[in-house]
Amino acid sequence: MQKKTMKKLLTISTLLILLIPLLVFGQMSKYERQENKHTRVLFKNCEQSRYEKYTGIINVKKTDDYVYYEMDSVRIYLSYHFFLGFLTNNVTISSKIFSNFQDRYGQLFEKGFLTSKMFICELNDNCKYNNNSGWIIQEGDSLVPYSPDIFGYEGPIIKILNIEHKEDLDTKTTRKFEIWATASKTEDGWGSFSVFFLELKNQNANKKTEIKEFINGATLKCFRYGYIQI
Repeated sequence: MQKKTMKKLLTISTLLILLIPLLVFGQMSKYERQENKHTRVLFKNCEQSRYEKYTGIINVKKTDDYVYYEMDSVRIYLSYHFFLGFLTNNVTISSKIFSNFQDRYGQLFEKGFLTSKMFICELNDNCKYNNNSGWIIQEGDSLVPYSPDIFGYEGPIIKILNIEHKEDLDTKTTRKFEIWATASKTEDGWGSFSVFFLELKNQNANKKTEIKEFINGATLKCFRYGYIQI
C-alpha cells in the first residue's frame, strides 16, 4: 500500500516539475503579447510626426567610453557606463553593447532622426530643458541644488539608456524603435525614466533590408513620448 502511495506521489511530483516551467514560460509569452499590443496602440496613435528631420549642424565626439551628439545646445550621450549594472554587470559585454549601438543606431542621431529638441518637447509643453536631475547638498548653512557633471560636461544632456528595434512590428517599408532616455545625469536605469517611440519609413525597403541600409534611406514618420518606466 505504501509503495503504491509513494509511486503516486512521485508521479504527481514529476508532472508538476514538467508543468511548472510550461506555465511560467506560457505566462511570459502572454506578457510579451500584451506588451506588443500596448506598443502597437501607441504607434497607431502617432500616424504623423510633428517633427522634421534635423538638417542643422550636429557636433559628434566619439571616445572609447562614450559618444555624444550635440545639437540645439543639448548633448545626447551614449556610453557603455549607462549599460553597466543596468543591462549587464559585465564590462566586456557592456562595451560590446555600446559598440553595437553605435554601429546599428548611430545614424539615427547623425542623420537627424533623433534630436535633443524632440525629446525635450515631448517631455515639456514649453520645449524648455528643465534640469531637475541634480541633488540637494549642504553648503554652509544652506541647502543648494547640485547637478553633477557627466564626463566633465556640466551642460544639459539627454542620456540614452537603451534602444530596441521592435522587429515583430516591422512592415515592408517601416521600422519601429523603442527608446529609453532621461534628462537626469544621476539616473542609471534603476529609477524612473521615459520611454519613447520612433517610426521610420523607407519606400525602397523590404522586410529583408538591413537596419543600417534602411535608416540611410529613411524618412521620419513618427516620434512620440510613450510612458514612464518605473
